[in-house]
Amino acid sequence: MTISIMKRLEELSRRRIYELFDYVCGVSTGALIGAMAAIYRVPIAEMEEIYKEFSVQMFEQNRFVGAGKLITSHAYYDTELWETILKYFSHYIVINYNC
Repeated sequence: MTISIMKRLEELSRRRIYELFDYVCGVSTGALIGAMAAIYRVPIAEMEEIYKEFSVQMFEQNRFVGAGKLITSHAYYDTELWETILKYFSHYIVINYNC
């Protein structure tokens, strides 16, 4: 739903989503969507495909596995999966030293 709203905002404003907000935050997968939109500036259509691909992987574990990981590694989700996601986005990073 969040991606659909962002898509509509872009259509109405005729601007990219990262141009519309000064601050972006999120929790859980919302943080991933926020990072894709604001930091990595992934186009909405591509963001939707990426989100679908990774959300299936993130949510396929059961609660007991997630709770066990929370106790052993202080993370509900698979750390290796998060590293894979971050590496996937590494080619989107834009560094602006003129801030």
